[in-house]
Amino acid sequence: MDNEIINKLKNHLYNISFERIAGTDGERRARDYIVKVVKSYGFTPEIQYFDIFSFIPLNGEIKVGSKKFNARPFGGFESFDIEGELQYIEHHSVVENPKGKILMLYYRITPKEYKKMLRKRIRGIIIVNAPEREEMTGNIVQSIIKSAKIPIVSVSYNIGLKLLNYTGKGVRIQGEGKIIKSKSANIIVKKSENPAIIICAHYDTVAYSKGVSDNGGGSAVLLTLLKDLDKNVKFIWFGAEEFGLLGSFNYVNNKKNISAEFVINIDVTGDDIGTNNIIVTGDRILKEWVKGILKREKLYAKIKKNIYSSDSIPFGKIGIPSININRAGGIPSFYIHTKGDSSKVTGYGLNQTYSIVRSILKYINKEGLPEGIRIPRDIKGKINKYIKDRLALF
Repeated sequence: MDNEIINKLKNHLYNISFERIAGTDGERRARDYIVKVVKSYGFTPEIQYFDIFSFIPLNGEIKVGSKKFNARPFGGFESFDIEGELQYIEHHSVVENPKGKILMLYYRITPKEYKKMLRKRIRGIIIVNAPEREEMTGNIVQSIIKSAKIPIVSVSYNIGLKLLNYTGKGVRIQGEGKIIKSKSANIIVKKSENPAIIICAHYDTVAYSKGVSDNGGGSAVLLTLLKDLDKNVKFIWFGAEEFGLLGSFNYVNNKKNISAEFVINIDVTGDDIGTNNIIVTGDRILKEWVKGILKREKLYAKIKKNIYSSDSIPFGKIGIPSININRAGGIPSFYIHTKGDSSKVTGYGLNQTYSIVRSILKYINKEGLPEGIRIPRDIKGKINKYIKDRLALF
C-alpha cells in the first residue's frame, strides 16, 4: 500500500469529520475545506448555489403516563406536541381506524407512503431502529416538507420494546424543531469546458453524525484524486444529497451542465474490514467492462446491475449511465445515519475505493469508454419508480 496516499485520504477525512447538515455552518465549513484543497492544486472551483429548506436538530421525547423515553425528531418539522393512541403495526396499509393514532413501525416509510398516511389523518409516527444501533436520524424530503403534518420520531430498538407494552394506550410525543431557509452548494472542478466523465460524491451528512462513511470517505477520495484530473474529467462534490438528492438534481436540471457521457459516483466508504461494491446503473456491456478492469488490476468488488440511492439517480433519469462505488460491512457503515458513523479508520478501506476509481480512470484515459453503453429499459423503470416513491417527484 502507498502510505503517502493513505495518509492523504485519512487527513482529508479527518478534516471534514463533523456534522455537515446541508444549509448549515457545518456544510459551509466542509465546503471551505474542499475549496481550499482544490485551490492548493491550482484549480479554480465553480460554486453552484441553490435554495433549500434546512433545519436545526433539536430534542424530543415520548411520554406514557409518568414515564419518559428519548426520541429523535426527524428534520423538517417545526416544534410539536401531540397525543394519540399507540399502535404497533407491520405496515400502514393494515391499520384499522387509523385516524388520530400514533403508529410505531419497524421500517422507514417512503414519501409516497407518508402521503397516504396524511390522507388517513394519522397523528404521529414512531420509527424503531435496528438492534445495536441508536436512534436513526432522518429528515423529510424537500418535495413534501411544506405539506408534512405528521411528525416523525425515531427510537432505539430497546425503547421500542418498552413502548410495545403500551400498545392501545395514550402516548404523547413532543419534539423541538426549527425549519430555516438556507442555501447549499455544489463544488465543481474541471480543466476543460465539456468533460465526458463526471466523478462525484456528496459532502453533507444527516444530523448528529460526523458522516465518516456517509460520505466523508467519498469526499476524501475525490480530494485525493485531484492530482489525476485531466481535461476529460469533471469532479463534483454535491450538496444536500441527504435532503433528496437536491444538489445533483439542481445540477442536472441546469441543462447547460450536461455534456457528460458517464458518471462515477462514490457514496459510503471507509470501512477497514468490509466489502467493495459496484452498482452498475447501466447495461451488461458496462458491467462486463468494469469487471474486466478489476480483473486486470487484481482488484475485487461485488458487481451488480441496479440503481443506487444516491446522486447517480438524476443522471440516470436523463439517460447517462453510471457506476456507484461503495464499501460496507464494517463499523462506520453499520452505524450509517447515526452518531456511530464516526469511528476511526486506518485508511485501508479508503485506499480500496481510491484504487478502484483510479484504475477505472486509467483505462478510460488509455482506451476510452466502451461503445454503446446505455441505460436499459428495466433500469429506467427502477429509476422512475425510485423518483416517484422515494422522492415524491413526478
